[in-house]
Amino acid sequence: MDPSTLTEPERQLWDAFPRRELVDLTGREDRRIRADVIRTLLLGAQPDVPGSWPRWC
Repeated sequence: MDPSTLTEPERQLWDAFPRRELVDLTGREDRRIRADVIRTLLLGAQPDVPGSWPRWC
């Protein structure tokens, strides 16, 4: 996946994912995230940022 093709909401998710930050798209007109973006992130496209813990810990 080419990160330059990401929409603004997808870019927010892409940047937040390795730090395990929440992305709030409430109130945005365009809140769609393509499944391909989520799949790519889950398969390890972005390395974890050291010191970041999952929200459920």
